[in-house]
Amino acid sequence: VNVKIQSMGFLLPNDQAAVWRGPMVMGALNKLIRETAWGSDLDVLFVDMPPGTGDAHITVAQKIPISGVVVVSTPNELSLIDARRAVDMYTKVDAKILGVVENMSYFSADNGKTKHFPFGKRGGSEFAKQLGVEILAEVPILEGVSRGGDFGRPVAASLKSSETEENNEEGE
Repeated sequence: VNVKIQSMGFLLPNDQAAVWRGPMVMGALNKLIRETAWGSDLDVLFVDMPPGTGDAHITVAQKIPISGVVVVSTPNELSLIDARRAVDMYTKVDAKILGVVENMSYFSADNGKTKHFPFGKRGGSEFAKQLGVEILAEVPILEGVSRGGDFGRPVAASLKSSETEENNEEGE
């Protein structure tokens, strides 16, 4: 799979925060998106945004042609409040909501026999239903995600195809 990424995290030392507001945020986002050499084969650009509807979100909505938005949220109500606000903002700029991904949906400590829902059960599914869109995935909490992140290797890259399909089916 040909996946390209860019991040502010690549441009700053690990222990340095980007303490920027307004024009600085907009300038950095514009540079990241427009001045990265994506290549001629870029079909899809995912922009991972923090929760909220602040300067960064408005800049992306105004500066980049958005063909669709995937909303990612944990299933708890506090996170869903932010997700609803994001949907409201993107709807106001005529961006189509493509679907919802429920992150940290559940975990299993006994090889999938019992699911535990520390952030509530099916909040993302109910949210998707309210929006009239699909729930695209219910992503479980996996210990390997944290370890993989620490080493720069996504957990999905180490899973066999059947494990990936099994986790996707479990989320349904």
